Amino acid sequence: MGISSKPDDFDKFWGDSLTELENTKQGYTLKKIETAEKNIEQFDLYFESTYGAQIHCLYIRPKNIKYKIPGITFFHGYGSNTRGPFQYLPYVYNDIAVLAMDIRGQGGLSTDPWDGVGSTKYGQFIRGMQDEDIRKLFARNIYLDGVKAVKTLMSMDEIDETRIGINGKSQGGAITIAATSLVEGVKIITPTYPFMSDLKHVLEDNLTDADEFMEYFRRVDPKHETEKDIINKLSYVDISNLADRITAKVHWTLAILDESCHPSTQFAAYNKIKSQKEMIIYPDYAHEPQLLF
Repeated sequence: MGISSKPDDFDKFWGDSLTELENTKQGYTLKKIETAEKNIEQFDLYFESTYGAQIHCLYIRPKNIKYKIPGITFFHGYGSNTRGPFQYLPYVYNDIAVLAMDIRGQGGLSTDPWDGVGSTKYGQFIRGMQDEDIRKLFARNIYLDGVKAVKTLMSMDEIDETRIGINGKSQGGAITIAATSLVEGVKIITPTYPFMSDLKHVLEDNLTDADEFMEYFRRVDPKHETEKDIINKLSYVDISNLADRITAKVHWTLAILDESCHPSTQFAAYNKIKSQKEMIIYPDYAHEPQLLF
């Protein structure tokens, strides 16, 4: 079950965060993208999220929809973007709409306004750790972006809101877990080696090859005088503390040789899921794209 504890005001924190998200500008804009594919429609979609961020998504749907269809939201890995439409076409050609989100401040078109305090040395996931306001944590805001993306897909006239799936790997896997825990009615999710789980264990035992957490202590706090405070802050965005809220069916993929998202940290979240679930384990794979065949 992991060693990370859940703060006493954890549920209130996320309830207040969802209220804040609801108070952002509602709705979305669509701009059609011309495509040579004759049987699909492709759009740039934008919505507003926390701190005024403009979140970009690629939205693809079949042409000439005659009935409500299922939809899948995709969240990409750290530093990447939605990429082109081609990886999503097998879904669209099977009458499933796709909404793929560009995570703020990374390789895509989403904006990332921020006025918080603290370093981002070697990565965004330490952003906000030194700020007194835990709402400034990077992970908290990308989780909320994910929530709004899923709700946006659910709200579309052509979408059957009872048949919604979410897919994400690594960073995107964390958003998959978080968004599913915070949005009612998601039917099925397929996280692959999600990040941001059992973070107390990660920090105390250096269970990731991602540099940002360890380099923070090396460069900013070599005596670990702030470690207890940082672990407490990160517990609010630890997916192992959100996992017990999930009601969707879960297909979880784990690689035993993963040194970025250590298997033990993933089990900490997976074991708290109460809904129908299965874990697909690959003994000879690490944190690598080849796993996603």
